[in-house]
Amino acid sequence: MDFGDADADFTMCDLINPVPKRTRKLFSVMADYANFYRAASQVFEKTSAEYDEARRAVEDGQEQIRLAEQRKNTLRSERDMRKRKENALLAEYNSKHTILTELIKESKTNEDKRDAVFKAIKDRKEERAKLLEEIKSLQSEIEHLKKAIVDSPEELRAEADSLRANIKRLQDDCKAERQRISDNAECMKIIENVSKVLAERFTELEKLGDFQVQISLLEQDESRVKSLLNEATRRRQQTADETVRFAASVEEEVKKYERAREIYSSRLQELKTRKEQLTK
Repeated sequence: MDFGDADADFTMCDLINPVPKRTRKLFSVMADYANFYRAASQVFEKTSAEYDEARRAVEDGQEQIRLAEQRKNTLRSERDMRKRKENALLAEYNSKHTILTELIKESKTNEDKRDAVFKAIKDRKEERAKLLEEIKSLQSEIEHLKKAIVDSPEELRAEADSLRANIKRLQDDCKAERQRISDNAECMKIIENVSKVLAERFTELEKLGDFQVQISLLEQDESRVKSLLNEATRRRQQTADETVRFAASVEEEVKKYERAREIYSSRLQELKTRKEQLTK
């Protein structure tokens, strides 16, 4: 009798009223099945436990990969943000540098204008001194003429008219000189304002130096982020290798299970053959 037969006729009668020969065959089959079950159950339980451990390890590896991907994306977004900030600071630095260059050129032009104004003021002062000396000489000449003897009233009148004309001309020159001096004072005020603007621009230049320091700090942060990204990539590769090894071990256990099934099938076939031989 064999449980693998399609026409097995095992009934309750075999338990209530057993036949020795039939019972011996039945017990033989049950003993073979019990022996196989003890051996196969140990292999199956061991394989199942190892498979569960491998599956948990694979799940842990996948979770680590997901976390590493998340960290990598976070680091990449932070790097992009810092890169954008760095580009913005660099653009601002370039614009400030352009403004500073223009201001330096303008300051040089203003210095040239200031030197020209100072030179003009100096020339006007020299001309004024000469005019004052000329006025003094004319006044002394007038005093001398007043003391002189008048021979002809017409000649005296003509000389007086010429002196009046000279005095008027000198007065006009003095007025023009005063106007030039006031214009030069306005130029000096403009130069002082330009100097203040230049001082403010140099202060902005110092701030740009601080921006350069911040850019260097950002570059250091970027290098640290790159190192962290490389470390995350290495860990991801290590996790992938472990996953491959776990998969290989699982496949090996499956193969062992298949071999156990084949052994069981071959043993069952041998038992059938022996049964047929015994029945004959």
